[in-house]
Order: sequence, then structure tokens, then C-alpha cells
Amino acid sequence: MISGYFPQPEDRPPLCIPPKPYHGPRVDLRDVTLVVIETLLHDLAREAALDCVRAADYGEVAIFSDREIKVPDATWHKFAHEQGDREVVSRFVWSNKFLDRITTKFFQIVHWDSWIVDPALWTPAFLDYDYIGAPWWHGDGRNVGCGAFAIRSTRLMRHLVDNADRYPFPIPEDDVLCRKWRPQLE
Repeated sequence: MISGYFPQPEDRPPLCIPPKPYHGPRVDLRDVTLVVIETLLHDLAREAALDCVRAADYGEVAIFSDREIKVPDATWHKFAHEQGDREVVSRFVWSNKFLDRITTKFFQIVHWDSWIVDPALWTPAFLDYDYIGAPWWHGDGRNVGCGAFAIRSTRLMRHLVDNADRYPFPIPEDDVLCRKWRPQLE
């Protein structure tokens, strides 16, 4: 059975739908800004953001979109780009224009199809790292880093932006950052 882009066992719902609502303790993410960048699927992005703020206490919630997406206590920043152009979004995240709007030590990027599904899996040790991303299929020890649902330190991103001569904006940015540049950044 195929659900979305990922094969799923027949006895499980699709990956994009949590099996049941979460009623456990809220995750303490006061050092993290929840970031949503969306110009196409506004309603779905709103639902993803709402699920995240139900599960966690963020330092900030920042919405970057061509139109306001209403999420309680969120700050909306006008952001427009050609729909479907992921490179423009990635370049924006790799910019001082974006980073100057982030006041916390970390930021978590979520999209309409990637958000907190099981807060019980959170561990505070995740914030001991500069980049936590969803796993990939690689078997070489560098199999974590998918940027579609990731927590990044503001410090790491400022370092990359400030040293663009050594770290020019890569495509795909998450793969190059987490696989090619990882050894020298560590």
C-alpha cells in the first residue's frame, strides 16, 4: 500500500496522520522558534503548526507566507516566492534576512507534511546538537539530516552564512550540510 510518497504497512495509517491524539506532557522548546514557510497549502500548514503548538511550548512561532496564517501567538512575516520553488525557500533560510528574525538559540522548520507527531519521542539531549533532522536511508553513519523537519541551531546557520566563501549555498542544502560538510563542521 502506498500512502503519500512512503510505503506503509497495511495495519498503520499514513505517515502524515498521527495514529491518535497526544495527551502527554508538553515538550519544553522555549529555546526554539517554530518556523513555517508556506505559500501554497496554507490551511494544511496551519494545521501542522497548530499540532506543534499543542504539543510543545516554543520560545516563538514565526510564519513566513504570502498571506497570514493564523496561529495563536505567531508572528507573521510577509514572504512570497514562486510556488514549488524549494531552492528559494532554502536560500531564504540561509540568509541574514531570515536569521535576523530568529531570537532563540534554535529553530524548527515544519511544513504542511512534516510536524510533531509523537512528542513522547522528544529528548532534551537533541538540543545538545546543532542539527537534528529526520533520518535518511543511507547506511554510512551519516543518515540523519532531512531538512524538511529539522531543528537547527541559529549559531550553526550564522556560521554558514558568515562563511559563505567556505560554505557556499549548496543544493540540496540539507544533504550537503549533513553529509558532505558534516566532518569538517564537527
